[in-house]
Amino acid sequence: MQITGRRKLDKFAKKHSTARQRLQQWYELMEESTFKSITDLRNTFPQADPVPGRTGKFSHQGERTTLTVFNIGRNVRLIAFINYKNQQVSIMHVLTHEEYDRGNWKR
Repeated sequence: MQITGRRKLDKFAKKHSTARQRLQQWYELMEESTFKSITDLRNTFPQADPVPGRTGKFSHQGERTTLTVFNIGRNVRLIAFINYKNQQVSIMHVLTHEEYDRGNWKR
């Protein structure tokens, strides 16, 4: 998959060094893989949850991307839009669980 937003991972990892390895693993798995659906994605990332009804960064007329929340572990949530048809991922947010729970990312 083609991934945009790598700087967000690096910025978070700089602040939270214990998350660096897990974020790198996530990035490498996503980049090397091809996922056709959330079901397919969950075979690799069982704790990935779709957020229904959101139009994404890679949406084209008549289609939607899926906003997906990944529980990376060690207090990290990664939120990304995924366009399965075009094999594109846009990292929107990388947050601690506390930041995620505040809900500001939903706006």
